[in-house]
Amino acid sequence: MAELLLSSVTAIDAPKEIPHPFRDLHKSLGIVQDKAANYVNLSQIKLALRGLESTDAVIRVAILSLHGRRGARRLVRGLLADPLAPEAEWERQLSGPHDTDGRGLLIRYGEETDYKEQHPLLRTLSIPASLLHAHNLELLITNLSPSAGEAEAYDPANLLGPTLETPASANGRYSMIAYPVHKAIVYGEELAGVLGYAPMSSGIAKDTTLSGIVRGVIDVSWQPPAEDSGTANGMTIVNSEEAEKAVTIFRQSLDNAVAYEHRWFESGFAGVSSWLLQGTRAEDSRVKPALRSLIELLLQRAEEAILKEEVQRLAQLTSAAIPDTTRQFLDDAVKGWAEKAHIELRDQLDAAFHRKSWRMIGWWKLFWRVDDVGTIASDILQRSWLVEAEKEIIWLAGRVDQAGFFGQTPRVPVSIPTETTPSEDQYILGGLPPQPRLSDVIDKPVIDDDEVPPVSHSRPWPPQIELARHSVAISTIPPLQALAQSLLLQTMSTTALTSGLSALMYVSISTTSLYEAGAIAAFGFVYSMRRLQRKWEAARGFWEGEVREEGRKALRGTEEVVRGLVREGGRGEEDDGGLEERREARRAVEGVRDVLGRVG
Repeated sequence: MAELLLSSVTAIDAPKEIPHPFRDLHKSLGIVQDKAANYVNLSQIKLALRGLESTDAVIRVAILSLHGRRGARRLVRGLLADPLAPEAEWERQLSGPHDTDGRGLLIRYGEETDYKEQHPLLRTLSIPASLLHAHNLELLITNLSPSAGEAEAYDPANLLGPTLETPASANGRYSMIAYPVHKAIVYGEELAGVLGYAPMSSGIAKDTTLSGIVRGVIDVSWQPPAEDSGTANGMTIVNSEEAEKAVTIFRQSLDNAVAYEHRWFESGFAGVSSWLLQGTRAEDSRVKPALRSLIELLLQRAEEAILKEEVQRLAQLTSAAIPDTTRQFLDDAVKGWAEKAHIELRDQLDAAFHRKSWRMIGWWKLFWRVDDVGTIASDILQRSWLVEAEKEIIWLAGRVDQAGFFGQTPRVPVSIPTETTPSEDQYILGGLPPQPRLSDVIDKPVIDDDEVPPVSHSRPWPPQIELARHSVAISTIPPLQALAQSLLLQTMSTTALTSGLSALMYVSISTTSLYEAGAIAAFGFVYSMRRLQRKWEAARGFWEGEVREEGRKALRGTEEVVRGLVREGGRGEEDDGGLEERREARRAVEGVRDVLGRVG
């Protein structure tokens, strides 16, 4: 039992041997199935892959009937009947009562007539027809659409993938399963058939690949003229009754061969039979033309689907993008703002550093203004450091936001928590009281409506100037204040030290005159004051330069952010994933075309 199970599993999982001429094509089609699954008909590509697993692929042709299957069975009976042999059992079965359960009929070659009805999707009729055996053909007879009258039934894209109904559950519902084919005949009768095929004929005629593997056949009761029994406009006019008479008279006597030939060609069946056999034979181990046409149609539809998705995506990006005229206008506005801001930075700081308030903390005024250094420096930053530039960039950022450069991201306000109290329904008579809460024993302040904190929103303007002002204030003003105090302390200490030294020399050394002692005190005073002047003025100059440089950096940063947003923003969402998927699918399709060109 174990050996039987192992052998069966091995037989199922064993890889199929692909003919050597078709291995590359089979592999490349497998890549298309994997990389371009969203752009191809998977059932049709599986049919193409199965066809490449043999040097003599089975060619499946669908007979899609517009008016029930009885006429389609009659058409198939006339095409497969052997006039040199008496009427076979399968001919009587095809001309018998029509099935009523809606299942299709698959006709294939078999040594003996075998009629199987076990399959839930379709019946299978195996017949010993030489035409099927010589060309390895299968014929599928079904309605054009299980749900007749729908517009989708007349879509040419569905003709090579007819759908079969299968019961999906016990409640009577049906599900649709695609049954792909290599070629298709759309069968109709009389004028109604012409009107039914007309909506499809224009779409088929526009597609050169589809027009070679889809044919319309209209069965009429009158004798069609010779020129109309051909294949004009992708449609063939036939007369099944005339074809049956031709076969009948030939079976009666071989002397009726001329009459048979005459009636057979007049019926139009000769043209249908010739078209049916086109592409079913391959030469020099090449791909059968019918299979090749199916693969080419798959590639064509895949390229069309990829192109359609690219066009749709481009349209979405274009509709979401900001016009170039708006970008140029705002870019010029940013440029003008930057020029004005640099001029403002230069002029306002020049004026601030020449004002009386800045001169009030000169080196010789530090003795009584040392505590005002931080206040005066902060006042310069708040009143003279890019004040107008910050206001204008806020206004400009509003225009940028109005143009749509910031996208459609909603700015969610900060929610204000509210207290929830249990309703009276939550208390049950006779039940336990609720657990005490901390909020029940704490006095709650009454909040007036005017004192509710305002709802904050995210700001769309760049914060570089504000952040830079804050950074300069906390990183440079305290050290400047500390330096002023340190220099003042050093000056006073040096002056006091030299004054004490001069007094000590004058008292302790009798030969020291008052002039000499005063000279030492004067030297210490001059030295300390000179050092105060030099270091403090250097510190003030350094702070002035640092403030100017930080202002220029803030302006450059703000300009880069806003200009980058104007030039690159508002172009829609990126589609990196979809773009890469389409590229891989296109490369896979091109790979199949290259291999198909080599195989021939």
